[in-house]
Amino acid sequence: MTSSAISSPPDAIANFETAAAPATAVDRIEAAVSAGPLKFGFRYLDKSFRATVTRDEGRARLMLHGHLGDLPFTAQSAPARAGLLRLMRSKYKGPAGRFELGPNQAVLVHGDCGLELPLSAAGIVAGAVEILIAWRDRIGEIAAHLNEAAAAPASAESSASEWSETADPISPES
Repeated sequence: MTSSAISSPPDAIANFETAAAPATAVDRIEAAVSAGPLKFGFRYLDKSFRATVTRDEGRARLMLHGHLGDLPFTAQSAPARAGLLRLMRSKYKGPAGRFELGPNQAVLVHGDCGLELPLSAAGIVAGAVEILIAWRDRIGEIAAHLNEAAAAPASAESSASEWSETADPISPES
């Protein structure tokens, strides 16, 4: 092997590193958003959220969408259904979003906020936190109704089993 063959690979690596990839995390995020919307998902309060970061006309926006659960059927829990419907009819429009019933009776939340430029991971997370803090109380109310509905079938089953153990449907005394 010649000495030029030994020195050649490091030169090739150095040229590749300086020519291709953006240098900083901010540059990588800016490049990703310039190529199209940056999308990611996460969980908060045991609920699923999707986020999209876009850039248009020198401004950046974070759009957040969450699926909080499904409106229970009346047979599952009439009080929980009534409470959730009351919340949905209240036309809540918080400082950063709105809650609504979507297709198939899904309880959805949508919101957005502006992001400071240049875009950074910390700025995107701060935007998501700003929206989620504004929604925290409302999500808690909705979660309470959904938890009530989830607990209702178990109590209905236990009532049915208690009834079947204590009642004799054939006996006139029952």
